[in-house]
Amino acid sequence: MDHVDLRYASVISQYTQRELTNETGTINAVSALTNAFTKAFKLGSVPSKAFRFGMALADLNHALLWQPAQNVLLTRRNILGQAPSPSWSWAGWRAPVEHRVPWSTVLGHPIVVESLIRAWYICEHGALAQLDVRPIAGVGFPEEGSRRRYVPPSERTDPEQAPHASEGALVFRTTAATFKAQRINGVQVNEDARYEVFAILPAAGRIYLPRSTRSPLDLRLITLPRCNAVAGLYDTQVYGDTYSGGCFLNVMAVQESEQRKLERMGIGIIFEQARIEANPAEEQVCLG
Repeated sequence: MDHVDLRYASVISQYTQRELTNETGTINAVSALTNAFTKAFKLGSVPSKAFRFGMALADLNHALLWQPAQNVLLTRRNILGQAPSPSWSWAGWRAPVEHRVPWSTVLGHPIVVESLIRAWYICEHGALAQLDVRPIAGVGFPEEGSRRRYVPPSERTDPEQAPHASEGALVFRTTAATFKAQRINGVQVNEDARYEVFAILPAAGRIYLPRSTRSPLDLRLITLPRCNAVAGLYDTQVYGDTYSGGCFLNVMAVQESEQRKLERMGIGIIFEQARIEANPAEEQVCLG
């Protein structure tokens, strides 16, 4: 992450850890800081265009990768008289969040190296408005041997295909496929932990889920940006040694709510070759 991304992640982590008696306190406090960010980093003249629901829109590829802190369970944030913030934003939840998770026993964290979504839209007042998200250009990751590289959808998002998007919904075109998530045996977890890292099978990656999640579990995973590798995240006996460049993809587990809206469930990372072999289907996502 660059300088503004690191500052943003640090602020969100600090402020969501505070126990404020007023539900709107955290969001109001962060709003004041995001206004300052907009000016300091020249993200535009209108803060509401640079940040929505506390999320940095220009750096959405990074901002979407927030995770709940290990020892507090996420619960939906409901403010009397206000529509709830969407699930893709940390502001829609009550709990501390952070942007780094120890995916393996090796110290390190995958870094976003390429954006894979061509256009992002948000539903405002019943219509879709395109967001000014900063693209992250890959450095030209080559095919190596018989391995192919993941190719994102070539079609652009069609606003006409999201006529019933809820207010604040994020609309974009990506790919989706179903994988199994399974608890990793033999890994010590803090007794107070409410979350832990699960394996994405077959031999594909990791995802951060509530500790109470039944195992194994079928998960629908949508593709987010490409990231680089961290040792110990997939089975080298199945896929061989890591090849150079970004060979992992960030993914989001999604599920339908009781209102039949698609909502965020958790963030993970998956080995690119496993994603390709799953033949993910292209689709337009409407994430509430």
